[in-house]
Amino acid sequence: MVDGQQRTIIGVMPKSFRHPYRASLWLPLALPAADVATANNHYLYGVGRLRPGVTAAQAEAAVRRMCAAINQSNPNPANPRAAYLPRLRESFVMDLRPKILVIIGAAFCAFLIAAANFAGLLLSRVVEREGEFALRTALGATRRRIVRQELVQALLLAVIGTAFGLLLALWATPALVAMSPEGADATGSAMREFDYTARLDLPVFAFAAGVMALTGLGFGLLPAARASRVDLRGAMSIVSRSATLNRSTRRLLGSFVIVELAIAAALLTASLTATQFFWKLLDEPWGFETKSRIAFNVTVPDQFFPTAKAKQNALDATLAQLRQLPGVTSATLTSPSPMNASWNLMPFNPESAPAPEPRGYYFAYSRIAAPGYFKSIDQPLLQGREFLESDGPDAPLVCVVSNSVARRFWPGQNPIGKRVKWGRLDGPRPWFTVVGVVGDMKAIADPQDGEVVGMIARPLIQMLEQGTAPLDDITFVVHASSKAVSEASIRTALARADVHLAVYNTVSLEDAAAQSRTTERFIFVLLSAFGLLGLLLAAVGLYGLLSLQVARRQREFGIRSAFGATAAQLIQLVAKQGARLLVAGFVAGALTTWAIFRLVQSQWAEMPTPNLFAWVGGGAVLAIAVAIACLLPARRASRVDPIVVLRCE
Repeated sequence: MVDGQQRTIIGVMPKSFRHPYRASLWLPLALPAADVATANNHYLYGVGRLRPGVTAAQAEAAVRRMCAAINQSNPNPANPRAAYLPRLRESFVMDLRPKILVIIGAAFCAFLIAAANFAGLLLSRVVEREGEFALRTALGATRRRIVRQELVQALLLAVIGTAFGLLLALWATPALVAMSPEGADATGSAMREFDYTARLDLPVFAFAAGVMALTGLGFGLLPAARASRVDLRGAMSIVSRSATLNRSTRRLLGSFVIVELAIAAALLTASLTATQFFWKLLDEPWGFETKSRIAFNVTVPDQFFPTAKAKQNALDATLAQLRQLPGVTSATLTSPSPMNASWNLMPFNPESAPAPEPRGYYFAYSRIAAPGYFKSIDQPLLQGREFLESDGPDAPLVCVVSNSVARRFWPGQNPIGKRVKWGRLDGPRPWFTVVGVVGDMKAIADPQDGEVVGMIARPLIQMLEQGTAPLDDITFVVHASSKAVSEASIRTALARADVHLAVYNTVSLEDAAAQSRTTERFIFVLLSAFGLLGLLLAAVGLYGLLSLQVARRQREFGIRSAFGATAAQLIQLVAKQGARLLVAGFVAGALTTWAIFRLVQSQWAEMPTPNLFAWVGGGAVLAIAVAIACLLPARRASRVDPIVVLRCE
């Protein structure tokens, strides 16, 4: 039984298929001819399959020609002018694409730091074993054999690291997916309707293993080539650990560290910027109270409520039952949900203001509200009044606008009594008189909507009589002062009001507010994790370089100590080298960060540019990590005993 009608099941879809809107039941599309002729709402979602050889642009042009023919035969201003035809797969990731690119970019930066660290490690081992390679060459080893041996070693290390990494991924991926926007139906995107979700499977493992194998071979090639070109005479003379690194080796190893520090600086700056952006989103007020508010949806089908009066009676009875529940302070209803203001856009023109061309109207977020709605959700009333029970179908058409609309079109004037036109100035839709101004509310907007001036609310009773109230998305909001109100008690109250009303999407507004920023929170967590990982890897790389140099400069430090150098002077000598690498890395990282943010902002306009706090904070954190990495090698240099070193000569 569906909406009181008996229907026969003719097919069963796979469990993973729930398109569109995470559906679990599909009905044939059947619109009565009278509704098609008189309807003003032309919103309809569908999926079309392109014929072979037909592009999306050609299909969209064909739809435009079809709409033009319809308008030529029937010049109705309410007729659609065109249809928007995005590719289905692209429509899933349209809003997520720039955010996905940010995550991929951060992961790639961490990968580059690890690869540079890997190459630096292998090169350090080659430098340490130059005497061995010289001896092998003297005994007849060919360059090919030495290169092959080093590449096999690099590949083996990459395989071991990949195995540990995949085990770590098996442990971490479920937690990351649960934290991501794909983790739950309440926040999941349309990709979940086709069972597209993050999972570790054979293609993922194969891709990771292939990339790491290429990394091991590619970044191991330079150390292997260096090992095969060891100068026999020079290497045989520096077998002892008392020989210092030559200038070219120091520059090569230092360049790896500079690259690591530069990328780590970019990651840290991006992480701090993302942190500021995320906290700004959380601190931005919604414009109404979310605490102790429970929201749920109800559909009022025409089969059971054929007239506007029947619908109104059902909704009034539901409100009356909800207000009688223990612990309920108030109950109201609206459409759409307070958290989803961007779902409904209202084209309008304000009185005494020129219509924008060529579109002919402005956009505002549309809201249908019951009397007392703004008081119930504690959205401040700045001027005028709320909707009253007297704003019925026979009363003048009224509306309440947000403060941004009033400031935009009537600056320095009293907006009460002004009028707004629904739709185009030459269209058949009516004028509404402004009776109140409320505070602005935060809206999670669709970037394709363009400029949306603010919010315009209209009374539910008047919109019911016009047949334009979206009763497929009525949202009740219950202000409950205690936890006595549950989903079960709400269902019981609706059953007492009318047995044909069903509850779905029950959620507290506090939870809905937290879920609304799941994507941004996920990006913040990943950027922070990649930033910390990059910082750790860069510090390890710097520590390895300085440790190698201190080990190779023990003779120099011993002689300096014998000639009167203090421990503080030796520590300062090592610290200066770390500071030079830090400055070079941070400068390169600043340029890299600037270029990355310019690229990201071209795709994601909301992302702010790093401010002074991000630059200073990133530099300070990097400096602390460098200081810690320099500490142990510097202390080791200060403890060199000149007697022990010179005795070895």
